[in-house]
Amino acid sequence: MLNELLQIKKGLETAQIQIPTTHPDIKNSAKSPTIKVSLDKDKDIVVSCVASSAAVWTLRDGNHNSFPFVQIKTPLLKINDNTADKLRQIAVDSKEELHNRRNALLQLFECAKIDETFSREWVGSKMIRRLKERLDQIAKIDSSGEIVKATIKRFLSHCGEKRKGLPAFLDSIYQGLKARFRKTPSQEFLEAVVALLLGKYDQKKKKWSGAGAFLFEAAGFNVPVFDDSVKTAVSSALSKFAESHEQSKETCALTGRKCPLNTNKFPQPNVKVLGQTFLFARNKAIPSLTRYGVTATDSMSVGERVAVELAGAFSTIMAPEREYKTWRSIPGEAPKQSDLLIAFVDGNVDASVIEILSDDNQWKLEEEDEGETSSLSIQQFEDDAAQLLELIRAKRSALNPLVRFFVFRRVDPANRKTVYTNAFSVNEFERATDTWLAGEKNLPEWLMLPVWLKKIRKGKRIRPPHISPLKLISFSRNVFIRRGIRSQDAGGISAAESLSFFFQTKSTKKVGKRLLHMILARRGEMLRTVAHLDHLPRSSKRGEDLQKKYNFIKELSLEALQTCTVLGICLADAGRKKEVYMKDTAFLLGRLLASIDVVHAGYCIDVRKGEIPPTLLGNQIFPLAQRSPKKALATLANRWKPYAAWAKRAEYSDKMEEIREKIKKKDEQSDKKISPKEWGFLKAVKQARTFQEQAEPLKDALKEFQSVTDEFKAELLLGYLAGAPPINNNEKKQQEEKSE
Repeated sequence: MLNELLQIKKGLETAQIQIPTTHPDIKNSAKSPTIKVSLDKDKDIVVSCVASSAAVWTLRDGNHNSFPFVQIKTPLLKINDNTADKLRQIAVDSKEELHNRRNALLQLFECAKIDETFSREWVGSKMIRRLKERLDQIAKIDSSGEIVKATIKRFLSHCGEKRKGLPAFLDSIYQGLKARFRKTPSQEFLEAVVALLLGKYDQKKKKWSGAGAFLFEAAGFNVPVFDDSVKTAVSSALSKFAESHEQSKETCALTGRKCPLNTNKFPQPNVKVLGQTFLFARNKAIPSLTRYGVTATDSMSVGERVAVELAGAFSTIMAPEREYKTWRSIPGEAPKQSDLLIAFVDGNVDASVIEILSDDNQWKLEEEDEGETSSLSIQQFEDDAAQLLELIRAKRSALNPLVRFFVFRRVDPANRKTVYTNAFSVNEFERATDTWLAGEKNLPEWLMLPVWLKKIRKGKRIRPPHISPLKLISFSRNVFIRRGIRSQDAGGISAAESLSFFFQTKSTKKVGKRLLHMILARRGEMLRTVAHLDHLPRSSKRGEDLQKKYNFIKELSLEALQTCTVLGICLADAGRKKEVYMKDTAFLLGRLLASIDVVHAGYCIDVRKGEIPPTLLGNQIFPLAQRSPKKALATLANRWKPYAAWAKRAEYSDKMEEIREKIKKKDEQSDKKISPKEWGFLKAVKQARTFQEQAEPLKDALKEFQSVTDEFKAELLLGYLAGAPPINNNEKKQQEEKSE
């Protein structure tokens, strides 16, 4: 992890971003309800509440000896009887009325006392010793930090010789709390008092534990003890003290420079996603880490100041305002796993690389025209990528800037690891973007699916949308079962694999094949279900019921559309461009099965009076086509005869003549409208005309067919989803002349 942080540090320095070098003993405090205890020269005590939004820092050795922020791990009040316990239950209940909670606390003030054992031990002897050492360390602190020195001195004075003053000190704080509570009705102050006096119940330990904290501060100064200027002064004083007591200089393994080495624990910045993170840890209790006889800081020679700068760089790149620019949480390849992704461009850290690679530019179905919505999301990705590249080249502060990626993982509570790191040139990034866009467009132009959302009553047909490279992680984890009705979580591809796939590295082909196989296994049945739903007549009861079941509630078509996009990318990666595969056997066979579904549905509308079977003919034969295309085509030819005979009769039926008359009068003012059933009937007859035309080339092509591959299955699915292309005006005229 140290090497990766060194690269991050260099990237920030190239971009001329100042890295704070806060001393590693200065840390952010825990987010606990906090009571500020002001100590004046005359040992008077004033208590108040620290706002929950305040950023409080503290001096701390790892997780020990924290000051001026002191967390209380045991409730101050000791509850001995049932009456007091009932009052405690009311006071800690956040759902209880505020005045009831206040009254319960006021009654507890009268019947409960401070825990005597705790009052003698709430400040340990090690902490007293450490605070005296702190006074020596900050003896030459700037005037802006004098408040810390005064706070430590007054705190030690209250504790007394050999900690004999602790009970009286705690009782003074308690009396101040009671007096302030009676005058302050705010809920925030009540929560802080409850956390300190009563704590919260720990279900695991089966006991009450402290939940609040004290913040000690010397009274009479112009700035609060937790002010940033005070923090800076303390950090500077600690660093100067360390420099004045320098050890012999040795070589830093990271920089190669001679400097004092870090002999204490490495800094532990607290960052989002990972939590408190040791920059380097080698536990002596783990045998595999002690094979060379060295552990902890002895096993890695790093300069003391370098370690501080690395922690500062980590905190800087992880600043809240840089979320979705330089960092974000991403799903891991395993269920319930989250990783931290950091990405930036050398010399231009705030260029939004992560936003480009992880944002899906989700379309708004309510606003856009039919068919255009999802293509706009692809166009948006193209525009954003072009804008980013232009920005990088315009602000090039590095000679050959690289786009850097790091993925960090929380392996266990005390262990953080780098699971992926790589860097790519700007030209490689541009090439990868162009390749991705070409893959997203590697689909039939007419492939659209209807989507039903709660705000839209009518189904809306849209094209497959953009899908971001990092979206593939969560996308690959979804396993659709029961023909797509439900989904469950499983292991998918990793961030390393998704980025490798995007940037077309050496392992791209391997990742592409694995991803394609995974999609077919986990989403193939779902795609088949969505295609079958699309082929059902809207007017039939079964069609309405199934469309509502799958699309309105589960929004299954949205998943299907994204899956089509990924299939297009995988096929492009395998060298199967749409100009080739759309003329090949698998796609044409899928189209034929879609046409058979439409004909079967039209036949049922006419002959069976709208009674649609659970599965249309093309959908029935589809699984066989995935295993043995030759047998599927032969089965289809045998079962086609009754539908062919019906189509010939229907071509010249009175019903067809009536529909044609309505079409001719469509542009005229007429009350006669074509019903959905009539449209289904007309569409079925038109599709039936092309059966022989579609089947004959397949018959010849399948004679030389050898084996079914994943690419074949993907193209078969896309053909089945796309169906027949829309008929242009010239083709319409030719078909009308032919039918007459």
